[in-house]
Amino acid sequence: MSRALERLREMFGDVLLVRSGRAYERTVRGERVLRELESLMPRLEAMVRGESFAPEGSHERFRVAMTDHAAAMLMPPLLRRVRAAATNVKVEVSVWHSHVYEDVTAGRLDTALSAEARRRP
Repeated sequence: MSRALERLREMFGDVLLVRSGRAYERTVRGERVLRELESLMPRLEAMVRGESFAPEGSHERFRVAMTDHAAAMLMPPLLRRVRAAATNVKVEVSVWHSHVYEDVTAGRLDTALSAEARRRP
């Protein structure tokens, strides 16, 4: 525990806690860090735990790349279902391109859809 406190002190450039008799008191900087952590921790816990998706209250934007064929085949039923379950969700569609998988990996796209059958070598 003392090593962890030492690392925190180095990171924040402050002692964070000072002994006051038999107890410890937070420094001004320690108080600020604690307030920030109190607001941040529930969001971090939700991120780690994985929040459940509630479509009816969502205002999410989903970025999808798809081939022309996928757009013709998949978009009408997909949008009907999205509109029925999640009226405030936005679906942004972009054209399939040669770097689509890299864009998904980098977070520039949420998914890529293709209605073409996969060819085996």
